[in-house]
Amino acid sequence: MIGRLLREPLLHFALLGAAIFGAYRFVAPPASDASEIVITADRVASIAAQFSASHGGRPPREDELRAALGAYARDEMLYREGLALALDRDDPVVRNRIRQKADLLSEDALSREPSDDDLQAYLAANQTEFDIPARVSFEQIYIDPDRHRGEDPAAVVARIRAALTLDRLPGTLGDRTLLPATMTEALSGEVEAVFGSEFAKQLAAIVGNGWAGPFTTSYGVHLVRITHRGEPTRATLADARDVVAREWSRAQTAKAKEQFYETLARRYTVRVEPEADAPRNARR
Repeated sequence: MIGRLLREPLLHFALLGAAIFGAYRFVAPPASDASEIVITADRVASIAAQFSASHGGRPPREDELRAALGAYARDEMLYREGLALALDRDDPVVRNRIRQKADLLSEDALSREPSDDDLQAYLAANQTEFDIPARVSFEQIYIDPDRHRGEDPAAVVARIRAALTLDRLPGTLGDRTLLPATMTEALSGEVEAVFGSEFAKQLAAIVGNGWAGPFTTSYGVHLVRITHRGEPTRATLADARDVVAREWSRAQTAKAKEQFYETLARRYTVRVEPEADAPRNARR
């Protein structure tokens, strides 16, 4: 009878549960009056607002609010017990969330509103980043390398240049392409979006108003003539304040966080242990 009872799986399960419960009571910190969960009025209002948001704007009834507060209290109890048992250690998800929140707290602690002097000094130090670049108008003749296989590229360009000297219209020369033959009053970013960054750089370097090139891009070969180049617009704090303030805040946050990390680094010592099976001479 006793032997058959000892072989019962339910008895084994009960004994295992009792052992786990006993171990928990052994390692868990003793309860004390200091382990008080305070649900503030602001927290109650927040929980009620969350309930309303998920129930079409309807405020919770008394029993529903009581249940929501009970769920919050249970979550807080489990959280505190988990911390007491060090369940947060060596958990990459928990570590990452704590790191992110600490990072945000450091930003909040270091943030401040800039003064006009701060913004003016930042604008002066980074003037070219805020100036509006000059607009440019140009026309281009496109040469498709695939359509001139076996020909000397220089000879093709020379032939087109010779036709230009005979007052041939640029639109009648070159190869067909979906690229525009002209752009008018375009910013450098607009040129780059259509022709690519390499073309935009070469266009900015052109001096004079004659035909320049050939310029090679990922599309092919181009001859280019500037028809108008405007002057850049110098940014002032009056007309670029919002942009300058945003960039100032970004720069200050990056600088302050770096200083914060340097301060933290002085409080810690980092030691990297060698691998257990590393060669002895590698440890020297």
